[in-house]
Amino acid sequence: MRTIHRLVIGLTLLSIVGVMACGKKKPTGSGNEEELITTVILRVTEQGTTTTTAASFTDLDGPGGTAPAIDTLVIQAGKVYGCEVSFLDESKTPSEDITEEVKEEAEAHQVFYTRAGLGASVMTYEDK
Repeated sequence: MRTIHRLVIGLTLLSIVGVMACGKKKPTGSGNEEELITTVILRVTEQGTTTTTAASFTDLDGPGGTAPAIDTLVIQAGKVYGCEVSFLDESKTPSEDITEEVKEEAEAHQVFYTRAGLGASVMTYEDK
């Protein structure tokens, strides 16, 4: 069961980065340059507690280079969790937290979650 949870979280983080356009593109006519997302951090907090667990997906050199580093995240069945996602551009020194920029451009970004082995679990988006 834990292996399934680890696989699901790994695939989820990989999907997030794939969807979030992991490359810098030249600005279009709008002058809005796309952000480079090298790292995605997923934090889950068990409802009613301050117990937070985090996992990350990091791919500093983008597709085709070195394999990404993918942490595993194990959650417990029968529990309710809140989830937060952070986005970083670690290609710069110092690294840049671009989470707010992603939020401001919400119409251009969506995070997708997938899960397996969790039975009749329910996921609800709360960031309308």
